[in-house]
Amino acid sequence: MPSSARQGFAEGLQLDLKPGLGGRDRVRAAVQLALEGAHADGGVVGTKPYAASGKYIQRMSNYCADCTYSVKKRYGADACPFNTFYWDFLLRHEARFSSNRRMTLTLKHVERMDADERSAIRTHADLLRKKLRMA
Repeated sequence: MPSSARQGFAEGLQLDLKPGLGGRDRVRAAVQLALEGAHADGGVVGTKPYAASGKYIQRMSNYCADCTYSVKKRYGADACPFNTFYWDFLLRHEARFSSNRRMTLTLKHVERMDADERSAIRTHADLLRKKLRMA
C-alpha cells in the first residue's frame, strides 16, 4: 500500500503510524491491511472473515440501544439486517470455509439449519439488497 494511502487509512481510523518499539509499526501495517481487505484477499492475511451478527454488535457496542429490530431473529421484517446479511454470507461461503478450522464452531450453526430456514435467509437478504439498492 502506498505511503499516502496508508496514512489516509490510518487517519480515518485515528491510528498512530509512528515507528514504535519492537516493530509495532509493522504490526499496525499488517492489521491495517487485514482490516482494509476484510478477508477480500481470500484469507491470506486473516484466516477468519471479519463479519459480525447483530447480536455481536449489540453485545460489543451501544448502537442497538434504540433499534427496533430483533437481534434474536435471522430473517423477517423485524429481524436485524446485520443478522440476515451475516447468515447469508456464511451460507454463500459455507463450502469455502468448511476447511478452515477457525470457522468450525460457526459453521456448526449453519449445518443445523434446515432447507426452509436457509432459503428464508437467502430470500430476505436478496430483498434487503434490493431495498438498499445493493443488488
